[in-house]
Amino acid sequence: MWYHSKEAETSENPFLLSFSDLMAALLLMFILLLVVTMLRLQREVDVQRDRAERITVIKDEIIKRLRAAFDEEGVKIEVDQQTGAIKLSSDILFATGESELTKAGLDTIDQFIPIYLHVLLSPDFRNEVTQIIIEGHTDPQPQSGTSYSRFAQSYDYNLELSQRRALEVARHILNANYDAKNNRLIYLQDYEIPLKERLTANGRSYSELVDSLNHRIQVVPYSLIETGKLNSNSTNIDFEKSRRVEFKFRLNDEQYLEDIRKILQEN
Repeated sequence: MWYHSKEAETSENPFLLSFSDLMAALLLMFILLLVVTMLRLQREVDVQRDRAERITVIKDEIIKRLRAAFDEEGVKIEVDQQTGAIKLSSDILFATGESELTKAGLDTIDQFIPIYLHVLLSPDFRNEVTQIIIEGHTDPQPQSGTSYSRFAQSYDYNLELSQRRALEVARHILNANYDAKNNRLIYLQDYEIPLKERLTANGRSYSELVDSLNHRIQVVPYSLIETGKLNSNSTNIDFEKSRRVEFKFRLNDEQYLEDIRKILQEN
């Protein structure tokens, strides 16, 4: 019987590889590609972690500067230590059910805003702050003069009211006639354009109610509100604190990095 050995076949064709050799070569290539991919992904994770840490450092510094600036000027404004949000009571800014700033409201805004913008739009942070957000918030009560049974329609009413209030604050900030005595002319000259590039005004109705400690109510009792069964015994909502105007700021890539941070924590 004629027998053709593997060695003879390979000697006749030195480029011919066995099936096992081919599979071993493919496996090696796969491993190399996997290692390269994992290294690239790790580098991307490291970059995102560094960016997230940088954003956190910047936000902490802004909050620190805001608190120091208000203390220095003797302005009693509470800055949220985690988010930098500032809450102003709607009961001071507006009359019940109204969206026109009261005298006390105008004085509060005029005292607060120049200091706030002097920090946020300073050369140190101007390129980092991408949004300055004014949010109007209400409690879940219906329009004044309507019956308690009409709570079902109160969300739409309060959505419109909260939006009008946020817009009224924004308009005053953008259009007030600033005088030299209060450094308002300086404010306009320095901050008008960057403020217009960043300022937004939103109405949130009663979608973000808070309790007596200013902690957000995680589950809004819409069903109780709509059926008129909401009372002091069925909820820990603080109606007075829920009526507010909030000032928030957002940094460059902040939302994206927040999503990355959550993914890293989960892993």
